[in-house]
Amino acid sequence: MKLNKKSLIELRSRLANELLSVEEGTKIQLEKDLLEGLLFVKKYDEASNRHYKSLVWSGLFLQFLDLSEISFDDVDWSDKNVKLLENVNARIDFSKGYYSSSAMYQGKKVINNCRFDGTDLSNSNIEYVDMISSSSFKATNANMKDLFEKKIPMSSVELNGIDLAGQKIDLIDYPYVCFTDTKADLLLDPNNERFQYGHEKKVYGMNYGKDFYAGCTINGTRVFYKQQRINMASIRYSGYEAYERSVVNSTLGLIKRHKKGLN
Repeated sequence: MKLNKKSLIELRSRLANELLSVEEGTKIQLEKDLLEGLLFVKKYDEASNRHYKSLVWSGLFLQFLDLSEISFDDVDWSDKNVKLLENVNARIDFSKGYYSSSAMYQGKKVINNCRFDGTDLSNSNIEYVDMISSSSFKATNANMKDLFEKKIPMSSVELNGIDLAGQKIDLIDYPYVCFTDTKADLLLDPNNERFQYGHEKKVYGMNYGKDFYAGCTINGTRVFYKQQRINMASIRYSGYEAYERSVVNSTLGLIKRHKKGLN
């Protein structure tokens, strides 16, 4: 016997509140069928004659549940639902996901509205997808290098801590991606027409101020965090102030000495 739709909705709400007070590091095992019923709603796509799953229950509370035995195959990663799978032990393979053939995505395999921060995606086959939007992959070990090699479109994507060392990436192609601490070799041509006359120049300035490029290089020059830049500027200014005082004092002292000699 399985819980009906109403009971599942009520249980989702109660469990979400209870789980947030569980001790850090806990992984509670629920009965597999029950957990799948809480996580997913099963659907059918007539156009492709395929059954798939929509992730309808997610949030920070999932980190306290053991998801290691749950199959995320056939999950629709492109739907508009916000999918929060942060710091969970889920085994996710994007090559086995369901991707809508709707006109919106024109048959592309899209990851949309997902947050995987802290979840191990090192074996997720993320290189299988064609587009990523409004998603976060902080500290996931996802293999993003292949995506940049293929110039896969990304928009509103956070990659903080992903290893992109040695990867050359043209910022003109990725104005809405956060590269903090990825060690990427970012490239920017200030004479590029899109940079000069489009909105990219303004976006670049805002991103720079938000530390989107800290821990990387731009055209070979290391980018520091905003606070680091402030501290270094302060040190330089303090050094200049000391130099200025020295010049002023020595110059005035010289004049005073000459005045005394004249008297």
